Amino acid sequence: MHSARPTVLAIDDGPVNLMLLKAMLERDFHVFTALSGEQGLEIAAQLQPDIILLDVMMPVLNGFETCQRLKADPALSHIPVVFITSQNDTESEVKGLALGAADYLTKPLNANIARLRIANLLERESLHKQVQAQRDRLEAQIRLREKADEQLRLAANVFAHASEGIVITGLDGKIIDVNAAFTRITGYSRAEVLGQNPSILSSGKQDKAFYAAMWHHLIHHGHWHGEVWNRRKDGEVYAEMLTISAVSNAAGQPEQYVALFSDITATKTHQSQLEHIAHFDALTNLPNRVLLSDRM
Repeated sequence: MHSARPTVLAIDDGPVNLMLLKAMLERDFHVFTALSGEQGLEIAAQLQPDIILLDVMMPVLNGFETCQRLKADPALSHIPVVFITSQNDTESEVKGLALGAADYLTKPLNANIARLRIANLLERESLHKQVQAQRDRLEAQIRLREKADEQLRLAANVFAHASEGIVITGLDGKIIDVNAAFTRITGYSRAEVLGQNPSILSSGKQDKAFYAAMWHHLIHHGHWHGEVWNRRKDGEVYAEMLTISAVSNAAGQPEQYVALFSDITATKTHQSQLEHIAHFDALTNLPNRVLLSDRM
């Protein structure tokens, strides 16, 4: 049961019947009473009892009609209803159960049997609510997992199909994974670089001070962006625009580094050609006035 003493609402047009019910049940339950179906509906709406005991034969609004209205109200439909009647016939019982009643008790009531059946019914309802709550939690977890899986699939697609090369390393600098664009740009396969340090791409054009400054900025700011000259597997030197970012865990501690880079060799070559055209004569290839002015 969800409380030490559950709340029972007894609806019966007979004051004596209600008095007997209350005396019979108040040792184990908080018992409230109503003398008509209408009054019972009002009290039920305010009280939200754990269970409703409902007499079948009542004037104006009988037990069946009261039960119909209870089950039609979303705020009350979850409350189990037990019919109490002196009509010991199968037809009435079938009708009550069809309306959503949880059980039937026949007058004259046996106090011990009534208490036990009500207690058992409440226990079943409590277990049902627990099972439903557990089912709801599981469904919520499944939805969260499906959403997480979808995000992982999206991230995997981005990783696999990105035009930029992507390198993931641990804090020790060893390569954990690379994407297809990395292989296309560098010439190294994934198997060749896993567990290696990205320094295998070093061209030698940047000195130790350059890399020391890069790592100092990355450690203190969580990211670094700039141009780097690296070397492909076939020995060709190429320029890349590189961005490195730290990936932190829930505690805010860095766990991995992710580097994204693109090959800008063609752009650098074109830029160099434009600078040469701007500073040297097209026919003689001698320095022109623009270069002289720049140097002066």
